[in-house]
Formats: sequence, C-alpha cells, structure tokens
Amino acid sequence: MRTDKLLRIGVFYDGQLFYNISNFYNYEHERKSRIAIGGVQAYIRRKISG
Repeated sequence: MRTDKLLRIGVFYDGQLFYNISNFYNYEHERKSRIAIGGVQAYIRRKISG
C-alpha cells in the first residue's frame, strides 16, 4: 500500500473570533502580546505533520 499520497487540509479562520482571542492575549493574558496568524499556521502544520 502506498503512503506517499498528498493530503490537503482546509483551515478557515473566523476573523471575529481571531480578533477576540488576539485581544485577550494582548490585554488580559500575562504575555501581553497579540497572536500572529503566521504562528497559528506554523502550529497547525506541526500538529498535523506528526
């Protein structure tokens, strides 16, 4: 059985939810910084790549 098939995964971002989460981290979390969309995408890639 071949296991080298390409798997495509679609990720949809809800802009309002992302905005609210980013505001939480910027104003209420101890880190006091915004979330970067690039960081979220890198996290998702690492998690699904195994």
